[in-house]
Amino acid sequence: MSLQALQQVFSTIASHIPGVSVNGVSYYIAIAGLAILLTFVITGVIILMVKAFRATWNLTPSGFLKLLLALGIILIVIGIVVP
Repeated sequence: MSLQALQQVFSTIASHIPGVSVNGVSYYIAIAGLAILLTFVITGVIILMVKAFRATWNLTPSGFLKLLLALGIILIVIGIVVP
């Protein structure tokens, strides 16, 4: 596959996203790199969520209450920051 064919494929995909104008191969390489990094981040988050879920079964009642308190504080902070 030549670079022009690859550029056509990516420009066709990118044309469906409003407000994005991509020119040149470097943009496509950057997008591919970001996609790879995003895959690593999503995988890491999933692994951490599974480990946290497994760890909750080993918590004492006071540890569980501390977890709920921390979760409540985090959700309040997110609720203040997001709007």
